[in-house]
Amino acid sequence: MNQPSQPPQQPHGFFSSSKPQGPPAVAPPPQFNMSDLVRRLKIVEETLDNEQNMLEHHKKQNKSITVFADEIDEMKREISSMKDDIKLIIEELRMTAKAEEVKILQKYLDMWNPVKFVTAREVQRIIKDEIRNLPKNTVEDTPESPKIADINAKE
Repeated sequence: MNQPSQPPQQPHGFFSSSKPQGPPAVAPPPQFNMSDLVRRLKIVEETLDNEQNMLEHHKKQNKSITVFADEIDEMKREISSMKDDIKLIIEELRMTAKAEEVKILQKYLDMWNPVKFVTAREVQRIIKDEIRNLPKNTVEDTPESPKIADINAKE
């Protein structure tokens, strides 16, 4: 059998010196269907709208997260302040008298009964009253003893 003779194939490569023979193959022009193009355009528009909606939603979420983060920071500051206040209260409570100490003071107060104590003014008043009530001839007239007239004049 005789096969038609074909020219020997030369290597096609980057460094080959032979140039391709004949015109390059051109793809046939695509057949455009108007309804297909409209459908594709609607799909692209919907995709773009969805992406824009997602971006807006993402921005809103970022704002919400920022607000929450600020609120959390404020809460942390308030909690820290409360902790400091509690520590101060605990320190103050440590310096207060305990129930046992108060009971001991109560026993001393009951024993001393300070309600029956008198003030210096009361003592002076009592002395003056007593001196006035004395008969006049019992009071000595010495330089150390005050005169009844002097005592009365001071009032």
